[in-house]
Amino acid sequence: MGEMRRRKAIPLAFNMSFGLIPVILCMLLSEFILDEHALYISSLVGLIYSFGSYYLSRKRIYNFVLYISTGILILLSATTLLSMQMFPWGTLPFTLEVMMFIMNAILFFGQNIIRRIFNLKKCPECDSVICKSLDSSIASAKVISIMGILHCITIAIFLAFFHPLTKEANLILFQILPPFLLLSSIIINQMGIRYANHVFSQEEEVPIVNKQGNIIGRTYLSEAPIYKNDFINPVIRIAFIHNGMLFLSKRKANCITESNKIDLPLEIYLRFGEKIDEGIKRLLHYPYPDGSTVHPRFGIKHLFKNEETNRLIYLHIAYIEDEKLLQSPFFQNGKLWTFQQIEHNLGKNFFSKCFEEEYLYLKESVKIWEEYK
Repeated sequence: MGEMRRRKAIPLAFNMSFGLIPVILCMLLSEFILDEHALYISSLVGLIYSFGSYYLSRKRIYNFVLYISTGILILLSATTLLSMQMFPWGTLPFTLEVMMFIMNAILFFGQNIIRRIFNLKKCPECDSVICKSLDSSIASAKVISIMGILHCITIAIFLAFFHPLTKEANLILFQILPPFLLLSSIIINQMGIRYANHVFSQEEEVPIVNKQGNIIGRTYLSEAPIYKNDFINPVIRIAFIHNGMLFLSKRKANCITESNKIDLPLEIYLRFGEKIDEGIKRLLHYPYPDGSTVHPRFGIKHLFKNEETNRLIYLHIAYIEDEKLLQSPFFQNGKLWTFQQIEHNLGKNFFSKCFEEEYLYLKESVKIWEEYK
């Protein structure tokens, strides 16, 4: 359980370009049957696919591209009830492509509005699925929009240099290319997913917890800066105390939050499926790769939240008798601080905010230790 757990960065179900299938089906059917019949059949397929992808999948996924496809097909099906000759022969594939291009462009450029609409924050795990579904749908919408632009450029070139168009050119541009380009969008998105899975195959997963520490979901460690304080992630911190002084060091420049601030020397995210003691052992391996005689004791569990992060902190304290244990190369920027030195710099944006919240507890812990050691 202490080993890092891995899974695919993006499951196959998150290739939202598969939502183009009902439209592609309609384009192909229109070459063999009446347009209105192709629309009715494809609309039904789109509805079944929409309900199936949401209610029958392991996780209820929101395929916005599929919803757009199905909505367009239903809308055009309704127009056929007004006029049976709504679309001249051979124009339905291009009409569908243009509508898909416009609606997906709106999805791409209007993503911030959609994010605000779905920013419910009632269930972190549900919100995570919505966010991932939206991100994947927007990625698919971007590819669809690019393919639509390329098609428009191709048509413009043909009209500029080969006008009037031959029957064969019309067939290729307005009947063959639309389903081909949408199918290419599916393939391109799948290639992108495969590449992302390869890149993130070693990515760490961290649990999402509630205020009590119960696991309610999981996410990738690299997503922490993106979601900021939307979710609570568990973090282990270890304070070192020697001769009535606290050992502090500068946070690394690549830290997610409060880089280069003075803080406790050891901090790490708990991995998904990892126990607290396993996390402590992994954390101590950084300064002591050959093993350690340091045995931190649990101190307090507290919630730390600001604009950048939301963490459930498991603070442990290690009382060090041998100062040589603080001379590890990992602690090259660290030194022992007296409480007088610390209090002289509190509130001056010198220490990390998390440390300043923990300071009073650490001060009392040192007093108790010095009194009873």
